[in-house]
Amino acid sequence: MGSRGGGGNIGSVANTFAVSDSDGNEMGLIIELRNKEVYWQNSRGDINQLPSNVTATDYVNRVVNNGGTVQRLTKADLDKRDAAHQAYRKAMDAFLNSAYVNDSTMKRGSRADRNSNRANRRTRRAK
Repeated sequence: MGSRGGGGNIGSVANTFAVSDSDGNEMGLIIELRNKEVYWQNSRGDINQLPSNVTATDYVNRVVNNGGTVQRLTKADLDKRDAAHQAYRKAMDAFLNSAYVNDSTMKRGSRADRNSNRANRRTRRAK
């Protein structure tokens, strides 16, 4: 079976490009591997392989011809993006944990569940 997330490695990366639309909004990344396979990663993080007849250069040219901009990312740029993402996830995790604890609806529901569980245990013991 394998462990969770074991198939997430797509291989050795040769080039990475950030793609933006004509308004400057980032749309995603073009990832070219050393074996010339080309992948597209959208802003949500989904990674899809592009057709094998499309090279990274062809895709970059298509984006530029349609009014978008493409920027090659260095290892330092990718590390900076990853650090920013990790900081965002840590802050969001802390926010969601506190929101979960302070949510009165959740407390009310869990209190009702706890009481019904006690009542069920009592009826089982009484039988």
